Amino acid sequence: KQKCYAPMLLRVGGFTGILIHNGMTADHSEGCILLGKNNVLGRLDGDRIYMDALAARVLACQKTGEKVTVEVV
Repeated sequence: KQKCYAPMLLRVGGFTGILIHNGMTADHSEGCILLGKNNVLGRLDGDRIYMDALAARVLACQKTGEKVTVEVV
């Protein structure tokens, strides 16, 4: 089984944590944030590309001790 990197957002009101991970449709999530480009209604494209890019940035920040924050707009 392939390991999956999924950052978790903490201190979100009403939740113990919200994961950010790849997935193409709402069926791939139970309230998590899915990454991708919405070219077709109800479907995300490039989910793994966007997830790999996010994981690389977060891991690079962690390696240098830089704080990682997420702003949801």
